[in-house]
Amino acid sequence: MFSQVVATGEDSWAPSIGSLPPDMAGIQLDDIDVADNMEGGPEDIGGASTPSANASSSGSKRRKIGKIKGITMSLMSDLHQSTLALKPPPVVTVKEVVELISSSPELRANLDVYYFALEHIRDKTTREIFMSIPEDMRVWWIMKAYEKRAQ
Repeated sequence: MFSQVVATGEDSWAPSIGSLPPDMAGIQLDDIDVADNMEGGPEDIGGASTPSANASSSGSKRRKIGKIKGITMSLMSDLHQSTLALKPPPVVTVKEVVELISSSPELRANLDVYYFALEHIRDKTTREIFMSIPEDMRVWWIMKAYEKRAQ
């Protein structure tokens, strides 16, 4: 679809760039009258209509294209900002969980339960659950899982 399109120069942008040019980042939708951009049809955007004999019509089209470009850049900026707000879930490493299990005297006192706890946290979901449980409930949770497995 876009095989014939080439964008070069200072106003070119590609999703792989990851940010907008500094002069485009400050454009807000509130600054632009969106209703002006909605009048007319697709010919106002790409200039695909028949050439106009009126020179002011050409200037009007350029202004509309400029406004549409501003709206597009503003929307891309908003999209970029919203993706920055997303944080990946915290990574719980096996080492962190093993250190917590090893620091528990209740678990180290019973080597069978200690071994079970180390085997049990191999699963990523189980590690996340273990780290999400309040500290004073972690040993209880491991003991319950050990008892459930023993049955």
